[in-house]
Amino acid sequence: MTTVDLNPPYLKLVSSDTDESTKGELRLRKALTEYFTRLTDNQLRMMRPGSIVRWKSGLKNRKWPDYGDLVVVIEIIDPPILDIEGGAGSCYYREPLSGIIGWLDEEGDFLAFHSDLRRYEIVT
Repeated sequence: MTTVDLNPPYLKLVSSDTDESTKGELRLRKALTEYFTRLTDNQLRMMRPGSIVRWKSGLKNRKWPDYGDLVVVIEIIDPPILDIEGGAGSCYYREPLSGIIGWLDEEGDFLAFHSDLRRYEIVT
């Protein structure tokens, strides 16, 4: 009886779509884990009214302020208010609005709004 090698060595030299999709999936898993870690790193526990903060990399979910803009924590809301305005199809639905932040807009006006403070990092 003749045995057939189902994985001959010459086939291992050629990349397949499965290899690329596996690499892509591994990159995606790594990125998702990094963003989860960034979102849940407990910096919120160290924030106080008066803390200067900015968006964490990759976690900006509002039009303003821009990345890099410094804002001040005005108030910590505990327990957070759950945003229910957008409905279940909105990415903001049940977002925990855990604080009020303030920043200066381009005209120099001080604006304040509710935000998910887990998405911000303390500027030291």
